[in-house]
Amino acid sequence: MGSSLSLLTTWLTPTYSYTPTASHRPLDKPFVIIFGSVPRSWNIEEWKEVSDKIRGGKSASTLRYITPYHSSEGVSFEGTLDAATLGGAGFVSQVYHTPFSLPRADSYSAFFIDVDPLPSTHPLLNKFTFGVKNHNHQGDQSSLIYQCDFTVPLATPQADHNKLQRLVKVRIPFKELVPTFRGRPSPDHAPFDPALTISQISFMVRSFFNVQSGNFFLNVHRLGVE
Repeated sequence: MGSSLSLLTTWLTPTYSYTPTASHRPLDKPFVIIFGSVPRSWNIEEWKEVSDKIRGGKSASTLRYITPYHSSEGVSFEGTLDAATLGGAGFVSQVYHTPFSLPRADSYSAFFIDVDPLPSTHPLLNKFTFGVKNHNHQGDQSSLIYQCDFTVPLATPQADHNKLQRLVKVRIPFKELVPTFRGRPSPDHAPFDPALTISQISFMVRSFFNVQSGNFFLNVHRLGVE
């Protein structure tokens, strides 16, 4: 992405209980909240936009707290995806650059993202991309990022009355993270290794060559591993 990375490394504390959501995670299953709890709240000042502006595009995004002054409750990734300027190749992301390590990384097999479903009246811009980068990649491999696309479902009328029940868990198995080198899949590279220091996390929306464009938002309450 071109930005220098902080050398600060944080060890996250494992948690063994969890407020039930629609995901129904077993209470005895170990997991780690990376962002979205009181001790591990979101900090929008540590996230930066990376977008197609570096190529002359016009996509733009912001990251704001869902509830002002309550950083542990979640963030909204929102903005406008421009697909026209670059001939259908628009993208915009919010990127976290502070390295951290997972405790007992071999205990986990996937990232999870607790999100709000999209309103049923929302335009058909519901496909997002989660990205993660390992810290030890140097030289040419510094451009290597592991990515996985996911689709956010629309809300149902039955779920609208209960915010907790409405949350949707997006599960991204480590094995589903695709090595991507300079924007292209690179299957020859090693798979994502959770035991290595994680130097970057990102949420991105892209046009997939004119498949989607326009205004978007994604409410993310928690990000973790399980």
